[in-house]
Amino acid sequence: MHSDGEAERFYRELKERGVSVRVGMEATGHARWFERLLAELGFELWIGDPAEIKTKRVQKQKTDREDARLMLKLLRENRFPKIWVPSPDNRDVRQLLWHRHRLVQMRTWIMNQLQAVAMNEGYRWKKKLFSAQGRALLEKLSLAPWASRRKASSSTTVVSSHNPSVFGQSVTFTATVAAVAPGSGTPTGTVKFKNGATVLGTGTLGGGKATFSTSVLAVGPHSITAVYGGSANYNTSTSTVLTETVNKAASSTKLTSSLNPSTLGKSVTFTITVVTVAPGSGTPTGTVTLKNGATAVGTATLASGKATISTSALTHGAHSMTAVYSGNVDELGSTSTILTQTVN
Repeated sequence: MHSDGEAERFYRELKERGVSVRVGMEATGHARWFERLLAELGFELWIGDPAEIKTKRVQKQKTDREDARLMLKLLRENRFPKIWVPSPDNRDVRQLLWHRHRLVQMRTWIMNQLQAVAMNEGYRWKKKLFSAQGRALLEKLSLAPWASRRKASSSTTVVSSHNPSVFGQSVTFTATVAAVAPGSGTPTGTVKFKNGATVLGTGTLGGGKATFSTSVLAVGPHSITAVYGGSANYNTSTSTVLTETVNKAASSTKLTSSLNPSTLGKSVTFTITVVTVAPGSGTPTGTVTLKNGATAVGTATLASGKATISTSALTHGAHSMTAVYSGNVDELGSTSTILTQTVN
């Protein structure tokens, strides 16, 4: 009944109606919540001896409903086998004493085990074993093989081959995992390289080192960490954050003409090629503008790094033509060298 709050609602409604009741129940170790509720509402609670109540049961079949009827009958007839119940303060003291007793038992057991370890090594120090000198002795004792395989702590660091780098540049992250004293040896296993919470990749330790290379980091700062997964002999560890800064890659723009010199009124097609400058990589995207001196002739969108713009409006004479790449989120803009277009 208490799981859905039915019992609590029932007694609170009685309190609101001004009804005073005496409640009887069998002793149990799982009804503290009910005792606290009745105490809060100011209702009298009698705890009955289960064995005594059982002797007064007429029917052999036990059900909650029959038990409730029996206890109500005993309360009405003033035959309810009430037992003494300690006060809440008294219970708290008893609980503290019980827990203290258990702690003393645990302490005694641990001390006995330590004495046994020392005796197996030929030392009978008794109380002296628990002095500073005895503790030093215990730390020097060699444990049995099944107990001595305690994992050593590890330490992980991570460095970058290029920092800052540019977009599209291949960056190699190297993680170094070492044992922390008093542990020794060379850790084995795998290391996860992470960018924030995202796993970039995994490397296998060799000689305490693991590497991972990538060229897909976006422009901006990246929080790189190396997480050692541990092994049978070494605990896990995580490096401090390495901030890898990726800048925009440089670009180079080239302008060519389909017909130079050309004749007045003849359509000329200008081809604009934009490439990423090493160590960056990738194919630039975005728009380019063809200029005649300071005057824009036209704009086109790059496709596979190329764009074309045609015009037949150039006047007679020499024209200083340039192509201007506007750049994008990954690439810096660039301007071609001047192409002198002659129109006869």
